[in-house]
Amino acid sequence: MKRILLAVNAFIWIAVSASGQEAAPVTFYDFRIYKGTSDEKDVTAWLLEAEMRTVFYLFEEDSVLMMANMAIKTGSQSYGPLVQTKDSEYAETEDGDEIAAHYFDWRYTNDYDEETGIAKVKAIIITKKDAIYLHLSIVPNDFRLIIYHGIMEREPDL
Repeated sequence: MKRILLAVNAFIWIAVSASGQEAAPVTFYDFRIYKGTSDEKDVTAWLLEAEMRTVFYLFEEDSVLMMANMAIKTGSQSYGPLVQTKDSEYAETEDGDEIAAHYFDWRYTNDYDEETGIAKVKAIIITKKDAIYLHLSIVPNDFRLIIYHGIMEREPDL
């Protein structure tokens, strides 16, 4: 799994560096959020109504990993760069599923209230044959615990 992620990152970096175009984001994970809590309160209905997505992306002019939680229906988002704070951990299950845990500081900005801050983020990405799953834990400045569960459907291997 580590080799796959490094290869994907290297490919994105080469593609981005070679393009020389205006700043445009390169998205490499786009998860549809299907379940979530905020301080143990179920916020799933609101997340589904808002069509919440968590997206990991880069801008073409640099190699800084970014994350955004985007409410598609309202057009609002929290976004900003991620700084890795701990080595990622990788494992594989007996079924061949790959699990990666990543730890970040997220320098976020809310576009709906202009709040900024630094949140602790743990992103667990589980790669299965049919989909890629996300378990995202976020602890922002106010020390709430936000947990999102997301899915990114995969094209079947032919």
